[in-house]
Amino acid sequence: MPTKQGADALAWVIAFIPLAAVLLELALARPGGLWLVVFAANVGLCYRDEVELRKAGYETKGMGATSFFIPVYLWKRSELLRQGKGYFVAWIVSFMLSLSV
Repeated sequence: MPTKQGADALAWVIAFIPLAAVLLELALARPGGLWLVVFAANVGLCYRDEVELRKAGYETKGMGATSFFIPVYLWKRSELLRQGKGYFVAWIVSFMLSLSV
């Protein structure tokens, strides 16, 4: 079974993907050119996170469909695990910062 830290680590990676993507785009001199890759990475990591949560014994029914809406997924995840909304807020901030670059 995944540890709590391991499961949360993936949620934090998801939270900072928008900002990391912008930095990668700037490094590659391709502003906005990786949006499809970034979207696929977000969805893939949300799916992987859901699988890990299911393995840990959480009932994740209905969460898979929200993986296409990353902030909704992170919100539902925090509700399921009865955690704070830190990674949800971090994703929102990361996304807003990514739009301002």
